[in-house]
Amino acid sequence: MNIAIRDRIFLATKMSEEELKIELAIALYKQEKISSGKVRAWTGLTVLQFQRELAKRGLCINYDVEDLLEDVSTLRSRLLTMIIVSDTSPITNLAAIAHLHLLQQLYNRLVIPTRDSKLILRNGVLTRCAVSF
Repeated sequence: MNIAIRDRIFLATKMSEEELKIELAIALYKQEKISSGKVRAWTGLTVLQFQRELAKRGLCINYDVEDLLEDVSTLRSRLLTMIIVSDTSPITNLAAIAHLHLLQQLYNRLVIPTRDSKLILRNGVLTRCAVSF
């Protein structure tokens, strides 16, 4: 769908096409006509950029059950695909108290990058493998 805006009206806004698209999307969002995800998909804004645009206008995030379920679904799909660990102390501590099985219940494979090698957790046992690039 294309919307035609007369040149004199467009010029009167003193906005670029991109700015006008963002204004229109945020106006629809403010009226709860579209979700934040749809605004971001339409405008290409990241979550942080979208939140900044709302803050500029003194608006708050409309966060409802639909948004929560969408976020949970996204997190589940991403978290089950990959976990990045930057601090191995929780794993070391679990190993110290013989509770590595808790990680195994959550993940079938855990890769922890270190400087020259990686640790892989399989069947509750930490093994060291050379990194291959």
